[in-house]
Amino acid sequence: MVPKNTRGAVESIRMLTLARNSTVKPRSTAQTQLQNVLVTAPYALRE
Repeated sequence: MVPKNTRGAVESIRMLTLARNSTVKPRSTAQTQLQNVLVTAPYALRE
């Protein structure tokens, strides 16, 4: 069995996708948490 070539275009795209997903997921989680805090905060803090 021959191991995969890790220097090709497909591997580069896979690494870029992995890096992007690692960045997008925490950002969307933080946005959701902030929205939830704003929705449940007392009226004085929301204004």
